[in-house]
Amino acid sequence: MLKKLELWHPQTGQQMSWEVDLPEDFESLRVLLKQDAQQHEHEL
Repeated sequence: MLKKLELWHPQTGQQMSWEVDLPEDFESLRVLLKQDAQQHEHEL
């Protein structure tokens, strides 16, 4: 499954993005992390 991944550096705010073919277990982890982030506020 081809997915676009993005992240932002916490201090500079610089964004990086790339597309990658995710293994099934990593896709499951990505979904869980996204759900957790939507349900909780996290301090960096």
